[in-house]
Amino acid sequence: MVHSAVSVFHKVPPPVLADLFLPNRSRAEVDLVIDTGKTLLAIECKHGKTVGTAQLSGLLAFAAATKRTVASYVVFQGERSQRYESGVLAIPYLRFLREELPALET
Repeated sequence: MVHSAVSVFHKVPPPVLADLFLPNRSRAEVDLVIDTGKTLLAIECKHGKTVGTAQLSGLLAFAAATKRTVASYVVFQGERSQRYESGVLAIPYLRFLREELPALET
């Protein structure tokens, strides 16, 4: 099912929204959004072992489309985390699940 990321916030109860398409011409999408109450966690899941800046476009478009505080992540199969200038954190999936996600304040 395809949802509009901007309009769906008021229609789907927290905490999880998934596979969201932004209402713009680029049809940018975010794989998963978790609403912690304070922050929206925007998450892209990538199968590869590397992350390029082109893979951040959906996350950046999502953050620009909302007035809420957004923490953006690319979860991937690589070995090392990397924080981009935009604030997006690319993080290996096991580290995200074991360390980052449990440490987030809900």
